[in-house]
Amino acid sequence: TYNFVHLFKGAFLCNNKNSNIIFNGTFGQTLFSEVMSFQKFMCLEENGNGDFQTWCDLLVSTGDSSRKTKALDCSLQKVTEERADYFKSQGYETIGRYITNEGGTLDKELEQYEIDNIFSRGMSIFPIYQTYGHLAEHFTYENGYNDAKKAINIAKMKYGIPTGTTIYFPVDYDAYQYEVESSIKSYFEGVNAAFGSYNGYYIGVYGARNTCSIISNYGLAKYSFVSGMSIGFSGNLGYPMPSNWSFNQIYEDYELGIDNDVKSGRDNGFSKQEFVSINN
Repeated sequence: TYNFVHLFKGAFLCNNKNSNIIFNGTFGQTLFSEVMSFQKFMCLEENGNGDFQTWCDLLVSTGDSSRKTKALDCSLQKVTEERADYFKSQGYETIGRYITNEGGTLDKELEQYEIDNIFSRGMSIFPIYQTYGHLAEHFTYENGYNDAKKAINIAKMKYGIPTGTTIYFPVDYDAYQYEVESSIKSYFEGVNAAFGSYNGYYIGVYGARNTCSIISNYGLAKYSFVSGMSIGFSGNLGYPMPSNWSFNQIYEDYELGIDNDVKSGRDNGFSKQEFVSINN
């Protein structure tokens, strides 16, 4: 037990470097309180114990990839009535969908009937705008500005997405810290320049833990959508969850064509009520 407490505290300190715990083999009241706080932050059962799911969230970016989630995102598989019924029956509350096909030949763009199917089941939507987010050379100030302008126009004119909604811009590759601090930071500065002239939507970043934290700490993104299931990404290895995380992508269900996302509740997407009020 003594050795396991040491290991637990070591993992905990990697995830919470501002912790007040003392590095020894005793599981005392201070550690109990710190674990409770960590469990609340990670949306786990708040029991103060070093249980399986807590260990998982301390050691790997997915946490327990088998846990039930309240959010999902999907690209190629459309949200038909049958799928919407199934998602609702499984307890999903929020669905992430792409609002453009630009940047590829695949049909991943959100359709109006999907919005109807999602809203009629009482679920909400969080929008994703991705063109060439998997290519390092795409991340320039100019491309960030242009992507943001297009995203705003599509969200406002095509879908009527209500103001106050967060649009996520992916960094969909294993970006090293020097890339995040340079080109990716410049890209999000361009995104912010475009959003600043409109002042209607919020900016979200999708990527590894470290990518999301750096961009958010510069004040360039309101929320972080973490690519937790990319467990081999250097930006997920040994880095804590960003403080503003909204979704954590933990498991790809190939049969259903969805990614399961843990939902923190910081961002609930846009709902039917908000959508109707802005479009009436």
